[in-house]
Amino acid sequence: MPFHHVQNLSPAREKLFSLASLLLIYGLCALMVIIVWNARHVNGVTGDEPHYLIMANGLAQHGTLEQTVAYKSALEPPERAKAFGQPPGTKPDASFVHSVAGPHGQFNVHNIGLPLLLAIPFTIGGMVGAKVFMMLFGALIVVFAWKFSALFSTNQRHRWLAVCATCIGMPLLPAANQIYPDLMAGALAMMGLYWFSTTQDKRSMPLELLFAAAVAYLPWLQIKFGPACGVILLAVMSKIFAESRDLKRIARIAAVAALSCLTLIAYNSYAFGKASGPYLQGALDASPASLMVFLGLFIDQNQGFLVQNPVFLIGLLGMGWLYRSRRPLALLGGVLFLSMILLNALHPNWYGGWSFSGRFGWTAVVVFMIPTLYGLLELARRSERAFAAIVLLVMLIQAYLLYHYAFTAPDLYNRAPTTPFDAYAELYPAIHSWLPALYSITWAVSHLPNYTWLTVVIVLPLAGFARKVEFKRFGLLAAAFFALMYGVGTAIINAASSPLPAHKDEVFAAATLPSQTGRIDGSTRVAEPGKDTPGFVSFGPYLPYPRSTYRITVKYSSPAARSEPVALFDVLDTGAQQALMIRELPGTDGAVSEFTADFKIISLQKAPVLEFRNLWAGKHAFKLYDISVKAVRD
Repeated sequence: MPFHHVQNLSPAREKLFSLASLLLIYGLCALMVIIVWNARHVNGVTGDEPHYLIMANGLAQHGTLEQTVAYKSALEPPERAKAFGQPPGTKPDASFVHSVAGPHGQFNVHNIGLPLLLAIPFTIGGMVGAKVFMMLFGALIVVFAWKFSALFSTNQRHRWLAVCATCIGMPLLPAANQIYPDLMAGALAMMGLYWFSTTQDKRSMPLELLFAAAVAYLPWLQIKFGPACGVILLAVMSKIFAESRDLKRIARIAAVAALSCLTLIAYNSYAFGKASGPYLQGALDASPASLMVFLGLFIDQNQGFLVQNPVFLIGLLGMGWLYRSRRPLALLGGVLFLSMILLNALHPNWYGGWSFSGRFGWTAVVVFMIPTLYGLLELARRSERAFAAIVLLVMLIQAYLLYHYAFTAPDLYNRAPTTPFDAYAELYPAIHSWLPALYSITWAVSHLPNYTWLTVVIVLPLAGFARKVEFKRFGLLAAAFFALMYGVGTAIINAASSPLPAHKDEVFAAATLPSQTGRIDGSTRVAEPGKDTPGFVSFGPYLPYPRSTYRITVKYSSPAARSEPVALFDVLDTGAQQALMIRELPGTDGAVSEFTADFKIISLQKAPVLEFRNLWAGKHAFKLYDISVKAVRD
């Protein structure tokens, strides 16, 4: 059916392909994630989340934003801390609280917009009530995605499939229950963009003032959303002036914005003694690491929204198509997207600290749903088969990911820069070696899949902006180019990894290795019953070992008989958490002995990071001299 024709659906089909059915699917999936995680006691309240809840509780129970009483009432008596996701006995002291001293007491460093909204839901339903409220607020994203799709197409079935592929999946489903303001800010920004796109529509004064208040609430959620708030409001008022010269309407919007802004400034001045709030110099950091994080928010295998949900690759293509069709919306959306993702990339706490991977991209991703929807619906107009194939593929990927993060409970939290590569994967562990990884500034530049995906990120927008490229021809060329780049890239990886020389021969003195128990005696480590507790006399050294066969020798002594086990030695692949070799070390009758064995590394990809561990049983004295490793020929 042509794109511009109205599609007449039967009543049954109209109900099937409706906003109500989309909201039902979203609600069931998001609620299932909450129930499963809550039942399995995973992905609970952590990071900054308990502090938002403590602020909300202080408002609801004590009617105050001053934090002394709020923290005390949340953590005392000790059992009360469980209601905020904290272990009993957590103290309201400097090691836990997130407040700073201001002119009128202690005030939280977190913005007050989210706690104001959570006060009642948390009072009614506790942590689960707060999570359900966040999930329901996230439904606004589905609603306005549906409304945007109506601006781009009249084919209801195409609209339904496009919104389903864009919204019913990552990052929205796992993010919807997280008690952070990022997704909420994305929903308000999306409302503002829809308001901008439909200023010509007749609305009641209360409804328009509600739009204005929603956009003006952005800096209440976090001050970094202030620029986005200002840009949207200025764009809306400018468009209204250009369309109707309605100064009264503009004045009402400006009054709402001014009232909101002045109230927030008054609070910040009262609480912190300055209009900007608790923020200090150094809140932004421009460095090579910032560039890595910026790119990672696009393509990193854990953080990148293009990898979490590949449907957004169509958004890269749709940017140019939207620009040619609705230039003001494309420009405003582009400015908002860049302002949101750039400020987060410049944050010194990479990728948002201890929170879900991808959180620093959530707000911008909601804005990016708009060119994605346009791209999908334009694709449906040009090639319905290609549209159907892409939507089906995306739905299958998201169904797998939903099962993966809901039921297998992978660790979805940000990984440290020191994480071994083989332990980094969250979503696609089976193919993680072929996916981008931008979390370590020391080697991200040498990881070839980063360049493959970066090429795609550059080529797709250029193709969308190109006027003279025939779509079918471009599709074939783009597919061939992507396959070529991926093939060449992976071939280079294999070629580069195959001839890698084995790790140089090394001898690790026991005193130089990390330990849980025992004492250093010169260059050795000694563990004795009655003086030391059972545990690892040595572990580490956490070094990569490329594909080869290695011979490892443990030099040690023990007064125990040779028939008595003294310690358990293993070689551990830290990424896979898999032992490559496990052996018992027997007593030596007091003599210095050597245990020698061979093990193989067969990985063709990143060299696994190994540690060599001696687990002492604690029954007989044990003295470790050194561990030596050398490569041997097969």
